[in-house]
Amino acid sequence: MSSHRSFDVEGRIALVTESSRGIGFALANGLAEAGAELLLNGRVRAALARSRDEIVKDTRATVH
Repeated sequence: MSSHRSFDVEGRIALVTESSRGIGFALANGLAEAGAELLLNGRVRAALARSRDEIVKDTRATVH
């Protein structure tokens, strides 16, 4: 999926902190698009659930 070999994360697991908004969300979404399985982390459970649902809908990645 990734266009550059040095950023090949397909099949890897990525933990992204503060992933419910802003830069953390953008990074999580990009990693999912590149083929990583995600572990989202943040303070607000409802916001994390919304982020998870959006990332899964857009990328079909596995997101926890």
